[in-house]
Amino acid sequence: MTDAQRVSDPMLERNLASASATDRVLHGQVKISVTLSNQQYAMLQNLLPIKT
Repeated sequence: MTDAQRVSDPMLERNLASASATDRVLHGQVKISVTLSNQQYAMLQNLLPIKT
């Protein structure tokens, strides 16, 4: 598919745009959950007397 064909298909453009937006939301949720679990791990390390 050429660039001209892709641009001339507004439905496809809309689908691509919504798919990329969904990917961004999913990646954001993954980053947030990883950040939270890292913070919880640090809090647990502070609470528990672990000697390293």
